[in-house]
Amino acid sequence: MTYKNYKLVNIFMLIYFFFGVESFTPVGRIAHSSVLAENKLYFFGGVIDDKACSNEVFYLDVSQPFVTETPPWTDLTLNSGIPLKSCWGTVSSNEVQKTIYLFGGSTYNLMKDEDSFISNVYSFNLYSSSWNIPNVIGIAPERRRAIKSVIDNAGNMYIFGGRTCTCLGAETTKLFNDMITLNTVELSVSINTPVNAPSKRHSYTATLLSNGFIAYIGGLEFVESREVDIKQVYLYDTKSLTWSLKVCVTSSTIDNRSGHAAILTPEGNETTNKSGTKPTNEPINKFNKRQFTMKIIIATVSGTLGTVIIVASIIFIYRRKRKSNDRRNSYVSPEPVESGSGDKVVSEERNPPGEAYQIGHYQN
Repeated sequence: MTYKNYKLVNIFMLIYFFFGVESFTPVGRIAHSSVLAENKLYFFGGVIDDKACSNEVFYLDVSQPFVTETPPWTDLTLNSGIPLKSCWGTVSSNEVQKTIYLFGGSTYNLMKDEDSFISNVYSFNLYSSSWNIPNVIGIAPERRRAIKSVIDNAGNMYIFGGRTCTCLGAETTKLFNDMITLNTVELSVSINTPVNAPSKRHSYTATLLSNGFIAYIGGLEFVESREVDIKQVYLYDTKSLTWSLKVCVTSSTIDNRSGHAAILTPEGNETTNKSGTKPTNEPINKFNKRQFTMKIIIATVSGTLGTVIIVASIIFIYRRKRKSNDRRNSYVSPEPVESGSGDKVVSEERNPPGEAYQIGHYQN
């Protein structure tokens, strides 16, 4: 193998050990926020164990087919993590501005698990992958969590209801049934509580329909967190700013639920995820700390060993190359000498091993 090939192999090993030891795989979580932007499904924050929120930012590239067992995750946390730990908030994407807006939720200091509130709104620029706190005009709404938002083509972001609690700095638990409209173009906010609004609730689904209506399904209502009848679908008209109620008639039995998800299919039919939860006091225990710690240890040890191997290989190749150069330089052709007949004899020139020998000759 030539010296050049040795260099290429070492470069490959360096890249492998430092960047290919283990690809990023997000740990399980709840209370995170997600949104589709530029064929990438972005994820923000969430609760990754029984109490701690996260500032993680990562995305799943859905522009190309992929194997579901090994999704193409990309982690942005190191350079573009949320400025604080975030969970139970909501996000929407302004496609024109190429900006994702994070609203509300629980926010904690990065170094300590302490409430750290600065703003209701944070913006994430997709071009620069940087965060900013926009200067929003209007009366700031009360802090809230367990909310869902949608955004229309005009850049208006709608956030309905939600709940506050002592973890958000409130004196008592409180629910809302107002409609917050964040204009992401003018950076202004307004709060509206129209007549016929649904009961105060949270943990519902919000889906923007093609006709400009927002459909709200399920969730928990009142302070005692009573389940909302899932057959009652409230519609909010974003043009007239009014509410209406539709009751679904079906022969199927669908359980009430909260914390579920819903999307609008290309055919215009809303699909509600069958997952979700019922009220429970059971702790969250989805995050395997031991497994996560072992992965970090394995990656660190592998990276260290890889570095040692690479450095040793480079030193070995350097010394071998230097020795070869020294041997090459030691073969110096002698000066011509006078023969007994008066002719000059050019001695045989010895070349380093591996090269052709040149036989001496006579000159008159």
